[in-house]
Parts: sequence; structure tokens; C-alpha cells
Amino acid sequence: MGRWAEAEIVAVDVIDTVAVAVHVHGNDTVIVAEGAGKTTRADKAKYYTIARGSAMESAAHLDVMRVEELIDDECYAAGVALLERVVAMLTRMIDP
Repeated sequence: MGRWAEAEIVAVDVIDTVAVAVHVHGNDTVIVAEGAGKTTRADKAKYYTIARGSAMESAAHLDVMRVEELIDDECYAAGVALLERVVAMLTRMIDP
């Protein structure tokens, strides 16, 4: 498998991680869904804050992939745009 084929697999995996990391923390705890099930604003905010942190971590992974030239500018821009939307959504959920 060539370097670019491996890079494509990594890019797809990171985009997948971006989507999943916002929803899943740890092995099988679904953070956003769990937060939605909480009844107090403070409890909800705790879970949504964890999910937002995961989205920010995913952004760091995208940055590394761009620096390492594993993804092109178009893929990077799409990932950043998605993460900006996700972080904005979670921020609104934390402090409505």
C-alpha cells in the first residue's frame, strides 16, 4: 500500500473520528445522548462540554494531518468547517 493510499485511509478515519468523537467518549458511553437525558442544566452542560472537547481534539488531529501532508487543503477545509459547526452547536447546548 502506497503512502497516499494510507493517507486516504487515515483521512477517512479522522473524519469518522470527528463525527464519532463528538458523540462517543470512552468505549461505549454516548455523551451527547447521555447529556440529553439529564434533567439539570449543569448535568447537561457537563456532558456537552466533554463532547465539545472531543471535537476540539479532532481539530488538532486535522492540523497534524495537514502539516504532515496526509490530507489536501480541500479535505482540511471541509473538516474544519464541520468541526466549527459542531463546536458552535455544542457551545449553544452548553449555555443556551
